[in-house]
Amino acid sequence: MSNVFHADRLQKDLDNPLPGQNRELEEPVLINSEPEYEIDKILASRTYHGRLQYKVNWVGHNLDDT
Repeated sequence: MSNVFHADRLQKDLDNPLPGQNRELEEPVLINSEPEYEIDKILASRTYHGRLQYKVNWVGHNLDDT
């Protein structure tokens, strides 16, 4: 068995970031006591068990956190 895997399986280690990877996450805006986040862009969508789901990139958050 070889130790080969696809690069899309890699993620940043949030507990041990590389220099320059530390970023403070933006706090959500509260609207009617509910947190609201701003979407940078929609990356993908799908129908799952009859419900529409979206994969998004949030403003102020790393793509790995999405």
